[in-house]
Amino acid sequence: MGADSHPVLVELGQDMGAKRIAKLISGLLALFFFNGTGPGSGLAAEYPKEAVKAMSLAQRHLKAKAFDRAASVLETYMKEAGEPIPLPAYQILARAWFEQNEIETAKKIYEKARKSFPKSQHLLRNLAILTYETGDLTKAGDLFEQLFFLEGSIDLSLLYQSAQIYFQAKEYKKSKKVFARLLGSKTQIKTEWIRDMISVCLCLDDLACAEQWTKKLLEKHPGQEKYWDLLARIRLGQKEYKRAAAALEVALAMGNAGA
Repeated sequence: MGADSHPVLVELGQDMGAKRIAKLISGLLALFFFNGTGPGSGLAAEYPKEAVKAMSLAQRHLKAKAFDRAASVLETYMKEAGEPIPLPAYQILARAWFEQNEIETAKKIYEKARKSFPKSQHLLRNLAILTYETGDLTKAGDLFEQLFFLEGSIDLSLLYQSAQIYFQAKEYKKSKKVFARLLGSKTQIKTEWIRDMISVCLCLDDLACAEQWTKKLLEKHPGQEKYWDLLARIRLGQKEYKRAAAALEVALAMGNAGA
């Protein structure tokens, strides 16, 4: 039946990830800030003198909204640097380009920085968000999934974000795989996770999968008429008419009771 025509998706929310993922972007600017390059910050002992000088000057340009000057200072430093470039220098440079709405350039800076700092969680998070912003949804989904494992498989919201973005990219098999990992975690399963998994199953025309997770939904919410109706429609799609009628009978009984 396909993702674009399945009637049940209208109710479940076919673009389930778009609005939720957009909220991630609001935190992007804060992640780009690096506030440790001023006098007395202690960075002089941690980073080379020329690096601290360039980062401090670039920060002052950022505060003055002279974003092109901030970028120029750091690009000159990086070109002439005879030592490894600190991660904060990349972060400040990316922010300078981001403020000029040069999202692709900012992303490339983070991609370059990742070669030197592959285990930086903040770097990978920013790269994932910028990749999402540039419209490369499949890659963004992959990066959020990588971030989940980099952070020690603790923050399940990263898996959820990955699964949602894969869904937006119409990478339904990848989305299903990530949702399966999420729903198999040893934590309290959220209703929205199950609903979204059902959407993925329907997009794959996997009605057996959709029925399985609709039953899980009913285990959590047995008194919800709409979920019994959903189960009936899924069974109709499977041409399981007697079983569909049984589910529909429950839904109708609940509707009459609430009338």
